Amino acid sequence: MATTIASTDVGGTGLSTVGTNGQVLTSNGTTLSWQTPAAATTFSAGTTGFTPNTATSGNVTLAGTLNVANGGTGLTSFTAGQIHFGSFSQSSNLYWDNTNFRLGIQTSSPTAPLDVRGNGYFISGSSPTSFWSVDSGLNTGSGYCQWNTSVTSFISGSYTNHPYYFVTNNTERMRITTSGGISFGATGTAYGSSGQLLQSNGNASPTWVANPTPPTATVSLLIVGGGGSGGSYGNGGQGGGGAGGVVYSQGVSLLSGFVYYVTVGAGGASVTANSQGNNGGNSAFSGFGFAYGGGGGGGASGNSAGNSGGSGGGGEESGAGGAGTLGQGTNGGLAGGFSNGSGYVGTQAGGGGGGAGGVGGSGTCNQTYNIGGLGGVGILNSITGTATYYAAGGSGSCYASSTGSYSPAQVNGGGGQGASKTGGYATSGTANLGAGGGGGSTNAGVSPYNNGVSGAGGSGVVIMRILTSSYTGTTTGSPTVTTDGSYTVVKWTSSGSYTA
Repeated sequence: MATTIASTDVGGTGLSTVGTNGQVLTSNGTTLSWQTPAAATTFSAGTTGFTPNTATSGNVTLAGTLNVANGGTGLTSFTAGQIHFGSFSQSSNLYWDNTNFRLGIQTSSPTAPLDVRGNGYFISGSSPTSFWSVDSGLNTGSGYCQWNTSVTSFISGSYTNHPYYFVTNNTERMRITTSGGISFGATGTAYGSSGQLLQSNGNASPTWVANPTPPTATVSLLIVGGGGSGGSYGNGGQGGGGAGGVVYSQGVSLLSGFVYYVTVGAGGASVTANSQGNNGGNSAFSGFGFAYGGGGGGGASGNSAGNSGGSGGGGEESGAGGAGTLGQGTNGGLAGGFSNGSGYVGTQAGGGGGGAGGVGGSGTCNQTYNIGGLGGVGILNSITGTATYYAAGGSGSCYASSTGSYSPAQVNGGGGQGASKTGGYATSGTANLGAGGGGGSTNAGVSPYNNGVSGAGGSGVVIMRILTSSYTGTTTGSPTVTTDGSYTVVKWTSSGSYTA
């Protein structure tokens, strides 16, 4: 007998059967009925990254890797030490050694806390501020680039015993050896040898060449300083000016192409009463000689000593002569005076200035007359081809009431005469001989004394003697040029130069 289940309005199904195996109870909105479900034909895992098997019933198997977007890693396995980044990618080019605490970039075997293979930049702003490059093969050498903030400088090179290369267009252009030698070119062996010079080859690698020995010319040089002027005092015997120093050199080698500068010293300017004489100027030929100017004669006050110089100036009244320079000149002469036991009276004679060839004479005086010290003799030299005296001292002046007093000039070297009652006023030393000027004096305004004005020193001179075949003719200063046989003689009376 069929059994009807309670109607739906009292909580039943309104059906009299329980359906068959596998059926499902289905509602159409009004009634219920048992229905057999349709079989599945496809299955999709969407964008998860999974792929289902082909089963349409029963268990469905999913294969593949869950994507990062769906909560996965996107990876099927992990390698120890490799660092995961971005969308969970991993690469041996970015490696962390957790045992040794080392990070490798483009290497899975880092050897330092930061091991970078290849090139890299440190960036400050929008452009790189420094760059480094290391050998990807890890050769035994170790190079570096470093900004040294302590001295604000950039340093690059090698820490180890290896050379430093400079390369353009993938070709070696220069190398600094471990010992500091420099090689140019691609061979790495063009270091040159000791003493060689680097020669430019234009826009190409330079080359090492032998150091050429510059051609030379052998010359003789005579250098004479300017003479000192005589001193002057109101009514006494004043010292004569010392001669300029003399330097004579033979066998001097001048290098071809070099410029040698010539200085000619001026004579000391004359002075008036109560004044020390002026020293002459120094003369020189650059690199090979320096002659001092002569010392001025004594005259600043009673008993003044002469000045030191190439040759010393003569002393005033009873003053000492000035010292000459060793090897260039001599000392000035001592002044003389007559004493009656209570001081000097109106008879005094100044000392002569020293000459290059002899010391200045001492002044001589007595109650009747006095004689100014004769200037020291000059020195004889034949550099021009003619024997000539150079650098005589000026003679000292004298003061006396008798007409027998005199003070002659030293003629051998152009020294000036000293003022005297007989000879008249002081004269200057001869120009271009470096001679000293005579001492000045007064005698109550008597005209021959020229109011006490001393003689000026004569200017110096520089003379070069050279084989005419070696003479370049390139000079400045308007020297006088003469010949003496196979030699050319160049005489500077003002400063200039010579290019060998």
